[in-house]
Amino acid sequence: MKKIFIIFILFSLLYSFYFSCSSFTFDGANKVRGMNFDYTNNPELKFQFLINMPKDIFLLSFETNWGYAWTMGINDSGIFIPFQLVDSNEFVSDEKGSVFMHNIFMETLSYADNIGFVNEYIGNRRVFSPRGAYTHMMISDLSGNAAIIEAGEYQNEITEKNEEFMLMTNFAVYKFREKNYDEVYGMGATRYINMHDTLIKSGEEISFEEAWEILKSASNSFTDCSTIFFPEEHEIYFCLDCDYDRIWKVSIENRSIETYSGFSEYKNMIINDDGILKSELKMWK
Repeated sequence: MKKIFIIFILFSLLYSFYFSCSSFTFDGANKVRGMNFDYTNNPELKFQFLINMPKDIFLLSFETNWGYAWTMGINDSGIFIPFQLVDSNEFVSDEKGSVFMHNIFMETLSYADNIGFVNEYIGNRRVFSPRGAYTHMMISDLSGNAAIIEAGEYQNEITEKNEEFMLMTNFAVYKFREKNYDEVYGMGATRYINMHDTLIKSGEEISFEEAWEILKSASNSFTDCSTIFFPEEHEIYFCLDCDYDRIWKVSIENRSIETYSGFSEYKNMIINDDGILKSELKMWK
């Protein structure tokens, strides 16, 4: 595990200024989580399960010159973590931290049943991201708790969910705690406002179709993957390149992937540590 963290420090530097993502968590009459992964260079994506861990972990990663970089994780206890770039113009870390953002990501997925684990794991340590690769993450659990973890300029900034839903794009959330949602600015502000407006229209319960509409409202020309997660059902759905007619389904319990809609023939397979690539999935008929 330590080796993975060290390698990730190196290739995490690659994605500054190249990708932007949008994510949400909703806990009304039902529970829904979602994320758009956006990257201008259309990188290879990998979908995999890490099964030799304390908990089974589903990972979405993207290819870099040094390997695959994590961008979303889900564990078998219902923990959902989108991991995203923070606009460097809005967010500056003092880089004097003692717990790396990526370690929080993987340790939480490996051991946590709820987000209370995060505060215990961080403790009194200072969270940090390397200069040029500022990141933040939103962590939600099956009980409906959620928080956004950011290495603020002078102290750790943990923003807890105080509504039925929580959103994250690419500006530092903690800087807008006292603002109305439509007063945010910076990278991802328009996507943030669009998702908020769409969520409000959905009401107290979000249907399968409405969940996709939320992600559509934040998509753009370089959205490579859109993912919906229903934690109570332990099911993940995703589409590629904004093709919402072709949807795959992943079962966390079975560690399997199958065609769900928009395919001419049914296909399924077990996903292991090696995972399956976006380029391979695009060949499914």
